[in-house]
Amino acid sequence: MLIFFRFMYAVGGQDGVSCLNIVEKYDPRENRWTRVASMSTRRLGVGVAVLDDGLYAIGGSDGTSPLNTVEKYDPKANRWAQVAPMGTRRKHLGVAVFQDRIYSGRRGCAGMAGAVSKIFAFQPQGPQFNPWLCQDLNICVTLFSA
Repeated sequence: MLIFFRFMYAVGGQDGVSCLNIVEKYDPRENRWTRVASMSTRRLGVGVAVLDDGLYAIGGSDGTSPLNTVEKYDPKANRWAQVAPMGTRRKHLGVAVFQDRIYSGRRGCAGMAGAVSKIFAFQPQGPQFNPWLCQDLNICVTLFSA
């Protein structure tokens, strides 16, 4: 879930049997959930982020295997579009936005829960350019702490 403009969005997930491509938004002013356009791919354990005017669904699993695909939602057009895929398939990933980039991390440091050894940075540019950059870290860093 995430907040985008004045709505909260629930993206993908699982209904107990199948992975979902369903997306719903919650309007707190009206106390109501509304279904919006579905993603083209079913996603469980998907990373979600807002960058500029788009909501991004990153990776996840289709119930069979991890995904490297990324979709961008345009709320004005109520439409999803494929954008450049990540170089690595991953699910249950952490994502964060910082300085006009989406950062995606995966666990990788032995013995350190929540730590990452690789991060991918996404910066949207022209369609001919693959905007996902991989950076190996010399030290483990924690993306999120409770």
